[in-house]
Amino acid sequence: MKHLGFLSLLMIWMKHQCWPVSMKDANCNAFLGSIEVIEQEAVAIIGPPSSSIAHMVSSIANSLQVPLVLYAATDSSLSAKQFPFFVRTVQSDSNQMNVMTSLVDFYGWKEVIAIYVDDDYGRNGIAALNEELDKRMVKSFYRLPLPLHFVQSDIVALLKELKLLGLRVYIVHVNPDPQLRIFAAPEMLQMMTNDYVWFTTDWLSTTT
Repeated sequence: MKHLGFLSLLMIWMKHQCWPVSMKDANCNAFLGSIEVIEQEAVAIIGPPSSSIAHMVSSIANSLQVPLVLYAATDSSLSAKQFPFFVRTVQSDSNQMNVMTSLVDFYGWKEVIAIYVDDDYGRNGIAALNEELDKRMVKSFYRLPLPLHFVQSDIVALLKELKLLGLRVYIVHVNPDPQLRIFAAPEMLQMMTNDYVWFTTDWLSTTT
């Protein structure tokens, strides 16, 4: 399409495929998509769906002064203060953590365990959680990082130790997982009973 005399490019990142309104296909690759933006003078970028990739794309969009609309990246460290051309259409992790810690405070739970993926998305989300828990004076906060490409045995090993400690309240902040491996392990260890409380951030609602 034409816009103000320039060849415009609208690059849309989706979960499995993308549809560029342009003469070239970026194949959902963030780096190649960024090169396309530079070459084609894009008017806007929508996506990507990953917070980790969004950090890189935000920097490029900022330097090019191209609006970037993120519909799935929730990392609270991504903000319009840092990236003036950045627009988020979903709640950030800080909003999610505020709601969950409000529930923790309401029920008087004083020990919380966070299970998260050990990347920028996971660490930044848990940092926001820790900040909210500090405001509510939760006594103990345990962090359990999982490898980026975790396997079932990683989760089982962590949960076995926690079960011995008698800890009951869990907050899970990982990437979308269609196999729901994060819950298969506690079910096997009989940790999905009424004696336990499990919270998840919005990764669960975006898992298909």
